[in-house]
Amino acid sequence: MTEISILVRAKHDAALNKTIKSIVQQNVKLCNIFIINYGLPQKSLDDVQNNLKDCGYLQIVNTQGCWASDLNMALADVVTPYCIICNEGTEWSPDYFRMSCVDLKTIQKKYNSIAAYVCRGTENYGYYVQNIFRNEETHHIQPALEEGFVNISDMIFKNQFSLDQAIFSTSFVKKGKFNPELGHYAYWDFFLQLIFQGNIYATNQQHAFLHYDYKEPSPPWAQNNILQQVDKNAETAFHNHIFRNGIMPESAFYNRVATERGFGHVYHLVHNVTEKMSCLNDTLIQHEKRIDCLDNELNSIKINSHTMSALLKKQEGVMEDIRGVSQSISYNAFLLKAGKVFDGLGKIKRKFLKGEH
Repeated sequence: MTEISILVRAKHDAALNKTIKSIVQQNVKLCNIFIINYGLPQKSLDDVQNNLKDCGYLQIVNTQGCWASDLNMALADVVTPYCIICNEGTEWSPDYFRMSCVDLKTIQKKYNSIAAYVCRGTENYGYYVQNIFRNEETHHIQPALEEGFVNISDMIFKNQFSLDQAIFSTSFVKKGKFNPELGHYAYWDFFLQLIFQGNIYATNQQHAFLHYDYKEPSPPWAQNNILQQVDKNAETAFHNHIFRNGIMPESAFYNRVATERGFGHVYHLVHNVTEKMSCLNDTLIQHEKRIDCLDNELNSIKINSHTMSALLKKQEGVMEDIRGVSQSISYNAFLLKAGKVFDGLGKIKRKFLKGEH
């Protein structure tokens, strides 16, 4: 059964070949590959078809002139349980597809409602020289993800990962849409749609490697930029900044995330829920500590009870010994007294027989 689909946005041969090579190296027998074509010559597409002949189904999706509509259209054709959306030049660790699908299933059984599984990654900048990428600099994608579920508040204020780092559950990803009016914020908006429908699970292992060509600074699709981390003290100011921009007519692309019913409501909702969760967690910790104390007291009572029982048994044994000794002493005293009486009678008898009375 085919489990995973890979959607690749491509314009240049060398960068696409890098991604295709990584797909072929994955330990997945069959996968569906969608090439969203932004001007590749037919020969390049034929080469891709030949390279992927043993990997599964290949579909070419020609651009309709709108990158967001292209993604939405390609996603509509995905029928596998999981999918990846990436750009040309993206690579993954060998066997990552298979391992992540196994992890996704395990997490899904345990927690349910898993919308995406996200790994850590790097951004590599350089040049393609004769189809070989010459790396000039490497940056770890920040903020670094911690193992576990992605926090809603962190996702809102930090936009914690790029599109290429995620493996999506298709049933969830089809519920969301990319909004071209939001520009590069459309990815952020898309992730927010997902995280309010299901959980996003992150692994702190590094598996995704993105490559950017200095010669192509502006691809035909919006860049999936990670927002700068926002200091805790600046979160309210950040919210107000986004909200002000959102209500300006010339900044309509902010409207989805910035209206009072949208971003503003989400902001307050998230922080109210976070505060309540924190209080509940503190209360739970206190109750757990109290339960531990009661357990310790109960164990102490049990130990004391056992000790008292042992002492009582020992006391009974001592009393029996005392009774035995007492009886022995009384008997010996009686014998001693009787001996004295008999000695006195003997003396009287002897005197009587001798006529000494």
